Amino acid sequence: MSDALLETRGLAHHFRLKDGRAVRAVDGVDLAVQAGEILGIVGESGCGKSTLGKTLIGVLRADDGTVIYDGAPIQNLKGPALRAVRSRLQYVYQDAGAALDPRWTIGRSLDEALVIHTKLSRAERSARVRETLAAVGLHEDQLSLYPHEISGGQQRRVGLARVLALHPRVLILDEPTSGLDVSVQATILKLLVALWRQYGLTLLFISHDLAVVRSICTRVAVMYLGRIVETGSTADLFVNPRHPYTKSLLAAVPQPGGPRVIDQAWLEGEPPDPLDIPSGCRFRNRCPMAQRRCAAEDPALRALAPTQAAACHFA
Repeated sequence: MSDALLETRGLAHHFRLKDGRAVRAVDGVDLAVQAGEILGIVGESGCGKSTLGKTLIGVLRADDGTVIYDGAPIQNLKGPALRAVRSRLQYVYQDAGAALDPRWTIGRSLDEALVIHTKLSRAERSARVRETLAAVGLHEDQLSLYPHEISGGQQRRVGLARVLALHPRVLILDEPTSGLDVSVQATILKLLVALWRQYGLTLLFISHDLAVVRSICTRVAVMYLGRIVETGSTADLFVNPRHPYTKSLLAAVPQPGGPRVIDQAWLEGEPPDPLDIPSGCRFRNRCPMAQRRCAAEDPALRALAPTQAAACHFA
């Protein structure tokens, strides 16, 4: 038995089209998340990062596979049992402003989550709202404001306060720094690390920004076309990437004083049509290492070192 806090086995979610075909956005993902870690999930746009996060917590229904939280499967839970688990697994959306009701004040938005998920009295809810608001660096006088009256960075803080009020164990953060100025990004990242320590959280950090991932995550999972193609500790993966796709992503990260990205990045073309995934290795059409075996055999994710695994025949 795994001792992971959150685990997936063969997890899949397919978007069905009117003509009967399906986009395999998440396509057989095996992933184990240990309590207390910050796991970065990276990859190109459209690789399935956000869909994976939403399927993990049940916002999107799994078409296949199993989601295990704290030793028990949760993907088929309903009613009170589902609400109890969802209060422990929380998702922080990329567009923080859109996730807040524009007709409600910040105070009402924060209180509503507690009304749904807890049996706290009004006074207890008010006290917890103020506690979490202070934890994310906001002031009580902002409770009477509406979402459009605060900045993008403050909206991110409100989104964090709303889920932290439920005392979750796992936070899934979808591009938490996208669209923010560099200085605001740094402030949000510092806040996330502080909250991770203060609340003893486990974080899944979904991002396309590898520099941000390297600065905050303890471990990284690389996604390509619905699959995990490499996992490893942040230190090992960034120093010694094993999968050719991971190598191409890291080659495209600008380095101060280094060569231009256009000179060092060799990844060409767009990912294949998700409605027509190649046979064998789904990265083979863009891979300089591809051989005949890659078209015939789909490589499994296999351990290559104590902290690393990759889905490549030649890694």
